[in-house]
Amino acid sequence: MPTSDALMGVGMPAQQSILLGMNPSNLTTTGTTQGTAAKVLTRNVKLVTAGSQTGAVIPSGYGVGQVFYFFNSTATTGIVYAPVGDTLNGAASTTGQNVAQNKMAIMYQYAKGAWASLVAA
Repeated sequence: MPTSDALMGVGMPAQQSILLGMNPSNLTTTGTTQGTAAKVLTRNVKLVTAGSQTGAVIPSGYGVGQVFYFFNSTATTGIVYAPVGDTLNGAASTTGQNVAQNKMAIMYQYAKGAWASLVAA
C-alpha cells in the first residue's frame, strides 16, 4: 500500500490520498485499561511500542469501512481497544484485543460502532 505522499505525487487529490494512503507512525502504549490507554491520533499503520499489557484506543468518529493496522514491534503484548462505547468482536470495547510481540492486528469497523479484529498467527 502506498503512502499518502506517494499517491499525491502521481496526481491524486490530497483528501483522497489521506483516506487511501498508509502513513506509518510510532505510538507508545500506556495504561492497562481502555480509559488510561494511549489515544491513536492518526489513521492507518501504527508501529507500536508496548509496555507489557498496556494499550492504545482507536479514536471515535470514523466511518464504516475504516481500517486500522497495528504492528507491535516490541517483545511484550500490547492491547488495542475500539473507541469508547463501541463493540469489538461482539464484546464491549473495554475488552480490547491482545497483540503479541512482533505481530500485526487489523481493526475494521464493519457497522457503525461495531469493530472486528484479525490478528496474525
